[in-house]
Amino acid sequence: MSESVSKQQCHWIGAVYAEDVGSVRTLLAEEPALANFTHPAFDDRRRKVRFPVTTLYFVVNDIREDRTGHRRAIPFDLVELLVEVGADPNLPSAHGLPLTTVADSG
Repeated sequence: MSESVSKQQCHWIGAVYAEDVGSVRTLLAEEPALANFTHPAFDDRRRKVRFPVTTLYFVVNDIREDRTGHRRAIPFDLVELLVEVGADPNLPSAHGLPLTTVADSG
């Protein structure tokens, strides 16, 4: 990782990528501000310019595929936890609308 990050932030990035809800919950208990953390590890890889992405946006929109080539399901338990501790669900999405608007419109 090219940006300087703390040990706790490195653990956060790993827990989010692994969709480890238990570790995410523990880290949020220690540092609630992580709910709105941005880092290049969460950036939108489909764009050629840097587009800072918060943890919640990454969890909802990440296009990583599993080992069988199928798109991964949204980990709603992780999304719910992030929103409960204060992650902003009204961030602009890839559609140019807040995540809550996109979700409501189906």
